[in-house]
This record gives sequence, C-alpha cells and structure tokens, in this order.
Amino acid sequence: MPRHRLLVGPAQDVNLHVWPQDAPEPIRHRLFRDWLRAHPADRDRYATAKRRLARDTADRASDYSLAKNDVIDQILARAFAAAGAVTAEPVAPVPRRTP
Repeated sequence: MPRHRLLVGPAQDVNLHVWPQDAPEPIRHRLFRDWLRAHPADRDRYATAKRRLARDTADRASDYSLAKNDVIDQILARAFAAAGAVTAEPVAPVPRRTP
C-alpha cells in the first residue's frame, strides 16, 4: 500500500500499521476488528485459519500474510454487506503485496 508503514515491536508481539490521514485502509481494519468482536463464529474461523497458516508457513512470513487474504475477504464481505455497503458475495480476490 502506498505510504503504509508497518512497525513491529522489539519482542515481535506488536504490529503497528500506520497510514496517511486520508487513507481508507484504517476504516476497513476497524470494520474487520469490530466485526470479529461482535461475531464469535467469524472470530473463531479467523483464529483457526491464522493458527493453521502460522504452522504451515512458519518459515515464510510473506506467504502467511498472503494466505490470510481468503478468510479476511470472506469475513469482510459479510461485514460490508451488514453495513449495507456491498453484497455478501466477495469479489475475486485482489492480489496484495506484503510489506
């Protein structure tokens, strides 16, 4: 993402994403966070996917980040649909680069 910065804490237990003030990405991230807080089934689905992917891609961090896109896109489609922003069917995934 242009002008996106990712800062990792010294113990690698914190990831801080920083975007410009006018970037839309923080809205998407907050929507995702709030959806997971309110929908335990999707929270568990995401946690299960993260654990599996962390195990399967332990030596390839960029693969881990990209592999999460499918489950994230599915959950975001439901969140945006519930907000009245789009239909519940996700569109074809957009390839994302990792920092």
